[in-house]
Amino acid sequence: MNCPRWLTLALFLSAACDSGGKSTSGAPLPILTADGTASVAGKPVVLAYGASKVFASGTVQVAMSDVEMNCTTFDVTRPPDHGTFVSVEVPNADKGVASKNFVNFSVFANGDYAGVAGGSNTGTVEVLDASDTAITLRVAYRDTIENDEVALNGDYGVTRCP
Repeated sequence: MNCPRWLTLALFLSAACDSGGKSTSGAPLPILTADGTASVAGKPVVLAYGASKVFASGTVQVAMSDVEMNCTTFDVTRPPDHGTFVSVEVPNADKGVASKNFVNFSVFANGDYAGVAGGSNTGTVEVLDASDTAITLRVAYRDTIENDEVALNGDYGVTRCP
């Protein structure tokens, strides 16, 4: 299932960054572990920063990017100036293959979409480990969004935000 652009923006804003992809408060959070690959339209994306949050509903969102981000990422209400962002959502932090998932790719330039903006639930996401301080996922995802192939495969560990 692909999401329309407006819904993608609504979902993504809960995982977007401050202007320029850099937060105005808090230190950048590098990805703790990254043993995998990400690509947009056949071009590799180096996901270097990441964070996760467990919402009151229990839903877990992991946001990763090639530009700096931190825990304030989940509170920002405007799209970033630039960067490639990948958001992975699962219903809870229980270990094992998630019963549902949603993977979203968004590419920004000059404060607006610059190509891919969307996601789907066509992949597989497994929670490998979850603690009060970090979460590690295994993702196998590939889809075509707006005529561009996007892919995220491998294991990714990120800091868990309060």
